[in-house]
Amino acid sequence: MNAAEFRAGQLKALHAVQTGMINPNALISGMRLEDGSYYVLSRYSDDVWTLPDSLFPAGAKDTQKKLNFLRVPVMFRETLRACTAHYILNGIEGRSRPKGITIYQFFQSVTLFLTWLQDQSIARLSDATPLIGHQYVSFCRGLRGRKGKPLSGGTLKQRFLAVETVHILSQQSDDPMRHPWPESSAKYLAGLTGQGNPQLQEARTEIIPDDILGPLFQSSIEWLDRADEIISLRAQVEGWKSEDRSFRFIQPRLKKLGWTLSGIRTAEQHLQTACMSIILITTGIRVSELCSLENQCAFKTLDEEGEPFHWMRGTSYKTGAGACEWLVAEITHRALTVAESLVRSCKRNWNNVFLICELTIRRTPTLRD
Repeated sequence: MNAAEFRAGQLKALHAVQTGMINPNALISGMRLEDGSYYVLSRYSDDVWTLPDSLFPAGAKDTQKKLNFLRVPVMFRETLRACTAHYILNGIEGRSRPKGITIYQFFQSVTLFLTWLQDQSIARLSDATPLIGHQYVSFCRGLRGRKGKPLSGGTLKQRFLAVETVHILSQQSDDPMRHPWPESSAKYLAGLTGQGNPQLQEARTEIIPDDILGPLFQSSIEWLDRADEIISLRAQVEGWKSEDRSFRFIQPRLKKLGWTLSGIRTAEQHLQTACMSIILITTGIRVSELCSLENQCAFKTLDEEGEPFHWMRGTSYKTGAGACEWLVAEITHRALTVAESLVRSCKRNWNNVFLICELTIRRTPTLRD
């Protein structure tokens, strides 16, 4: 269907939700194809709704794009379905339209709340009084995380905000919920107000110590210096494969060069990680911004005296700035060039290389063998 038909279908779905005249086939989400038409991802009656990639930053996991209503207690399922449809299609008045991660976090957190209500033998949102709301706050404060520590203020705030959000969204449903804590707020109940707010006292992202950052960067440079050798080896292997050469033909020839196929793959992984580390360290961009980098994103400009300035194009999701250009170092350009060459030699899609960067960095405390 074309864009006008798709948007009209979504508006009909929103009107149906607002009036209570639910159409099981109403359009909830879809993705825009290259020819400008739309492919429907989710309809109202689907057990699992899929959110479009356009709502997420590059690098978002596929699991974060799924809303599984089968995990919601049966007595609340249809109410939450209506609330979530309204949230996706229209947002909340006075707030910016929710992004994909916000919708996913709301759905996950409110499902926890509804499951807790079920455990308390409460079958309707309208029966969730402010007293019940404060009991839920006490319950969440008493929970422990994987390491046995209480839930962080940020996690508590996220859970409590979901309860406030479902209260707002449910007002147009058949089962409206009262405000869970009329004289308080999610932020206050999570302990994130006043001078004691830990989010005001320290940065959420820890600084990498110099005794780790220095060796990491030096090792990355060393791998970058080996890029020509590694990429040429891969090109040689791909050339043999294109000639239908067998493993028995390839392996002994690599052995004479001091390499194996698995060794080349490992070296490519280290080189990939080195490029990502250099880009992140020299630019200070976020992982999601790294994932947004595309082929030929590096470019140069010259000042009045002919001195070059090195730039990099990408997308900033968290700040909402959208398309951005960053002034970077010359070595950043070098890392980008090597990464692009590595992609071509491995015959992969550019984005696929950088979409796994977060997992790679988590698993690689050092780039040394």
